[in-house]
Amino acid sequence: MLKINTIFYSSQETGYNAGMKAIIVCMSGCNKKCWFCNTKQHIKINEYLVSKNLKTELLKYSPSTRVMFTGGEPLLQKDNILMFIRNYPEYTYYLETNGTIALTEEEFKLFTWVTVSPKDDEIPILLFKGFCHEIKIVWTGVEDLDLYENFTQVKYLCSCSELNNEMQTRREACNRHQAWRY
Repeated sequence: MLKINTIFYSSQETGYNAGMKAIIVCMSGCNKKCWFCNTKQHIKINEYLVSKNLKTELLKYSPSTRVMFTGGEPLLQKDNILMFIRNYPEYTYYLETNGTIALTEEEFKLFTWVTVSPKDDEIPILLFKGFCHEIKIVWTGVEDLDLYENFTQVKYLCSCSELNNEMQTRREACNRHQAWRY
């Protein structure tokens, strides 16, 4: 059984795939408690959907075949998500995770794109394994970007607010670290 907060069709807002239309599946539950989290409801589980019902929900957004699992932390429900993916290979799957839960190489290959969004200065296990297409950090102004320099080619700083000084510090950080985009 999958624990899901909400499902909706929208454009990806940040990162390498910004602007890409997808069915966004926001999973319940998280193993982090970030003060800047934009999905506070992940703490409370609003809805339970079995995999068969998720397929019915996805059909509502036909002909879209892109599905983005995000959180909370979707890999807390890794086994159920992977079972769903294997049962419905007609979709392309994207994952946004904090990277603290491991994937095998076989599991990683089930996703078209995996974004790791670290939430503190610990290097997530998925980065060590190389199972990541993109690093996306929520910029609060204190992150040590040097920690991530040797990992994936695609690096993105997203905003935790739209304050002018926050946008300026993000821009300055990207100027100092040429591999990063904002």
